[in-house]
Amino acid sequence: MRKVSISIGCFQSKHGDERAIEIAKNVGVDAIDFNLAHKSFDYRNESSVYAKSDDEIFEYFASLRKKVEDLGMEVCMTHGRISTFKNIPENDEAVLKNARLDCLATKALGAPFCVMHGVTTCNFSPDTPAEFMHDLNYSFFSQALAFAKQYGVKIATETFGDAPNFGCCDFFGNTSEFKKFYDRVQRDCEYADSLVMCMDT
Repeated sequence: MRKVSISIGCFQSKHGDERAIEIAKNVGVDAIDFNLAHKSFDYRNESSVYAKSDDEIFEYFASLRKKVEDLGMEVCMTHGRISTFKNIPENDEAVLKNARLDCLATKALGAPFCVMHGVTTCNFSPDTPAEFMHDLNYSFFSQALAFAKQYGVKIATETFGDAPNFGCCDFFGNTSEFKKFYDRVQRDCEYADSLVMCMDT
């Protein structure tokens, strides 16, 4: 049966998580894409649920799942890290810690997939060496996929198009480069079965 889902990120930012779910129900959809990419979901923010213990985080999102299900909907996916590795140690360490929590939240919400972006030209330049881009992207996903496996969810890597600040195609917006990355994960990463694709048109 075909289902209709919407991303509730804008509603979450304006009205909070619970009210956003209610608005989605009023719109008449069957499912929601729950946004975890907002800055409020960051363990470095003391007021964030991500700053709490794993048990408290799980309880928070499990209660939201119950609300969704009580309203006759489901969480079809979450959207986790949008900005990932930048080759800056403190940034990349924080990204991984938050990516683990994205996977934990996704499990608690009962969603099978958590969308995460890859390394992007926007953070470097169009002339960045291909080997660098591939190695940094593989480094992020090979580590994040371990969390997906741990929590029984899958990470969906989102396909990119342009790099608007440079007026060019993003590095992994090139189909052949994207395929090289995907093939490398399938060949070399022990958690490859936890990677799928989110096709952004």
